[in-house]
Amino acid sequence: VLTRVVPHGARMVPATALGFLLCAGALGFSHAKRPVTGLPVAPLLARVCAAVVLILGVQRLFAYALGVDGIEYLGLAAGVDSTGASSGHMSAATAIDFVLLGGAFLLSWPEKTARSFQSLTLLALLIGWLGMTRYLYGGEPLLPLAAMAVHTAVLFVLLGAATLTLRPDASLMLLISGGGAGGSTARRLLPTVVVLPLLLAWIPARALHAGWMGPEAGLSLLALLGVVVLGALVWANSTLLERTERTGQREREARQESERRTELI
Repeated sequence: VLTRVVPHGARMVPATALGFLLCAGALGFSHAKRPVTGLPVAPLLARVCAAVVLILGVQRLFAYALGVDGIEYLGLAAGVDSTGASSGHMSAATAIDFVLLGGAFLLSWPEKTARSFQSLTLLALLIGWLGMTRYLYGGEPLLPLAAMAVHTAVLFVLLGAATLTLRPDASLMLLISGGGAGGSTARRLLPTVVVLPLLLAWIPARALHAGWMGPEAGLSLLALLGVVVLGALVWANSTLLERTERTGQREREARQESERRTELI
């Protein structure tokens, strides 16, 4: 039941489930503050989990390159379901995501690897995002061997977002957590920018599948919705910044007036 959540969708194989458990372990041990018995056991366990995740992805990619079977089922299943149909393999996109996340975990400790860590994590998140959007819009995967189970794709998106928190000194997290105007703007706009494109693209996709309009009309509708929503976001954000600036200007003028009165006294 847990291998295929969406009917006729891709399956999650045991090796993929193991990879997610190891990623969870790497995250948990990375955030552990207190070493056990005076030794840095938690960081060591996090590195071990990350290394095994990396190996899981690499072995599947080598299996695709050599045309052989990998360690998909870990001895837990015969590779067929109750009807005798094949349960499939870990997709190349899933294997690449595990390689990226495993590498990102290993790069989360050295101080000078913040940019590489952030790049690998964001790339893994985007691959999971593509796998997830396929179930919203239908159709075939964007690339061959890129089909993911829907819960696999969602977990990659969540893991990518969670992994970014391991390096608050990386440029993206530094901006989002900042106390200035840039950080405030990013925190305010980021949820909208992430969620709205999914909804905007879903409307033309449903209309196309239902036969209500042709591809060109669907693209025109998507462009129109994008212009309207992004224009509204720019308007709202600019209005807020102007209001903030006017408030700051009034405060500065009041402070200067108070200083002048103090000098006169």
